[in-house]
Amino acid sequence: MLPIEILILRLGGLARTSELYAADYWQSLVQLYSTYGRIISAGKGWWATKYTPPAAVAARKLGGRLACVSALQHYGIGDGDGRLHLALERSGKKPRDVDVIVHWSRRRLPGDRMSVTVPVARAQATRCATTSPSS
Repeated sequence: MLPIEILILRLGGLARTSELYAADYWQSLVQLYSTYGRIISAGKGWWATKYTPPAAVAARKLGGRLACVSALQHYGIGDGDGRLHLALERSGKKPRDVDVIVHWSRRRLPGDRMSVTVPVARAQATRCATTSPSS
């Protein structure tokens, strides 16, 4: 594993471009690692590794984090429902993908770079099961 991959994993599996630059990985080096598949673009200004869960990369590319049953699946609790459940703050942009369920929030919900916390995800899953698909 390369040092840049270790850095990204230490940062929670997702790293901002500015964090890579601050660690002396200049733009051309970041692009080189990307070209060779050592790091993966996770949306504008974000990078992941091949070890970062694909659902977390997909959530980040859409501007959010894993929520609801997707977050629970990420934590090894449950199987999900085959759709991506995404936590977005009110300033976020709703994805056009019909297989994405958005869980809106007025504030940043607790959790890490990939996902909301288990208690938040459980509360979202309870509400999601009793409301419309776009909760």
